[in-house]
Amino acid sequence: MEKKIRIALIISAFLVFLLIFLGAAKFISFKSAASILISSGIALANFLLFSFSVIFSVNKSNKIFLKLVLGGMVGRLFLVLLLVFLTLFYLKVDQYAFIFGLLIWYVFLLIFEIGIVKDSLIKRKN
Repeated sequence: MEKKIRIALIISAFLVFLLIFLGAAKFISFKSAASILISSGIALANFLLFSFSVIFSVNKSNKIFLKLVLGGMVGRLFLVLLLVFLTLFYLKVDQYAFIFGLLIWYVFLLIFEIGIVKDSLIKRKN
C-alpha cells in the first residue's frame, strides 16, 4: 500500500518537474503552466488526504474504516470543489488549462486510490 503511494508521488513529482521545465523553456505559456501546476497541487492535496486517511484507518474496525474512507471521500470532494471555485474566481488562471490539468491529475491519482483501497481490503481479509 505504501509502495503504491510512493510510486504515485514519484510519478507526480516527475510530471511537475517536466511541466516546470516546459514552462521555463517556453514550450507552453507561463499562464498555462501555472494553471496546470495549481491544478496538480489541488489533486495532490486530495491524494495526500486520502493517503493519510487510509494509513490511519487500515488497522481499525470495518465500521471506522468505511467511515474514514467513504466519509473522507465526501469531505475531500467538497474541499476540491471549494478550492476549484476559489481558484477560478480569485486567481488569474487559464481556465481551460486548469480544468484539463485537474481532470488529468484527478483521474491519474484516482487510479492509484482504487488500487490502494483494493490492496487494503485484501490485507484486511487476511
